[in-house]
Amino acid sequence: MTNSNTRKIKKGAKAAGFFKRNAALLVCLVLVTTFYLIMYKKTGGGDRLMSHTGFDSYSLQTVQWLEGRNYLKDGQNYPWLELAIFEEKYYISFPPLPSAMLLPWVLIFGEKTPSGLIMTIYSVLTFLFLWLMCRRMKLPELMCAVGALFALFGSSMLFVSMSGGVWFQAQIVAMMFTALAFFHVAGDSEYDKIASLFTLALAVGARPFNAIYYPILVYMILKKTLKEYGLRPKTVLRLCSYCILPCVVAASYMFYNYSRFGKILEFGHNYLPEFTRQEADQYGQFSFNYVSRNLKDMFTSFPTVTEKGISYGQFGFAIFVANPLFVVLAVAVCVSLVKSLLNLAETDLSKRQDEKGVEIAILFMTILLHIFLFAMHKTLGAYQFGSRYTADAMVGTLFCICLCNNVFKKSNVPVFAILSFAMALNIMGAVQMSPI
Repeated sequence: MTNSNTRKIKKGAKAAGFFKRNAALLVCLVLVTTFYLIMYKKTGGGDRLMSHTGFDSYSLQTVQWLEGRNYLKDGQNYPWLELAIFEEKYYISFPPLPSAMLLPWVLIFGEKTPSGLIMTIYSVLTFLFLWLMCRRMKLPELMCAVGALFALFGSSMLFVSMSGGVWFQAQIVAMMFTALAFFHVAGDSEYDKIASLFTLALAVGARPFNAIYYPILVYMILKKTLKEYGLRPKTVLRLCSYCILPCVVAASYMFYNYSRFGKILEFGHNYLPEFTRQEADQYGQFSFNYVSRNLKDMFTSFPTVTEKGISYGQFGFAIFVANPLFVVLAVAVCVSLVKSLLNLAETDLSKRQDEKGVEIAILFMTILLHIFLFAMHKTLGAYQFGSRYTADAMVGTLFCICLCNNVFKKSNVPVFAILSFAMALNIMGAVQMSPI
């Protein structure tokens, strides 16, 4: 047998092994892609897969960049968009990363990018990264599928992923990179540590609040690095090296903000007319004054059953109904807390188990903080099915459940039942609410 034939056989065996190991994932990716293709073909009054939504201000911003501007020419012609007005110029009032990601699309299609196709690609990649994150956390293959379906299809993020509008595009891009960040932080290599911090920095360029997940990433990386190398000067330098790329990304955001508004943390929302005109709400975009009202809506507003079917408001309802993964999280954390207390009560130190209690506590508190920050927002997401703002916490919620290592440890009927309800509800909402 020649060397050439031997190499071909080895390549064939390697390919066969890859498909065998990832058969379930590949089948799910095909099904997820098919689902989105059908949904974009059949919803919203026509074929939306290759059409461009007029609410995608990111493509407009990309066009301006290619023409050498950081503001929007003739911005007064787009009254339906959320445009910041500063020194008589119009600016896109959202962080810039999704616009950067549209550069190849704009070069090919111009301003009229295929919004549905782009969102389908982002959504499929998000599902892939969620699955891989669960697998790296040592969940069974079936529960990897369950976790990914819960976070994307069993939450308000499904409604979000059905439109290429600027608000929704930002959320799915942030979810995609946040899932990738948690996938990497679950790894042990030097590359994983760098990539985790870097990809979360990319997520922040779409949804700035996602920066609150840095403490859990840093803690996990610090714990692994100190265990591997010990506390030495070289270890400190190594830890600093992990921060170089995210700092470069953060500096680029700050430079862009400064070039537009003269402030490194201002990406435009504070210059929206609704916050600058004389009759604007005195409390601004974020305020503690909105918290009590918003928390009431987030926990006491429910869909109702009528003669015509299920009725729900266009401005959201209870977060644990729209995003039932929060319910699973509550159960998982409670079970983990009991196990941790029993573990501490164990007098034989050799029998104590590593319950990852610190990681769970940090991440759970971060998720609660994330939800509270949204409760400070004036509109709480406005037009939506369910609770799209709090769907930003789905990745952290899923990772926290994986850390708890209980309710998703093996297949179980209650989890399947909740997932079935969550998917049925959110698919119905994604179909019924006209995408924009």
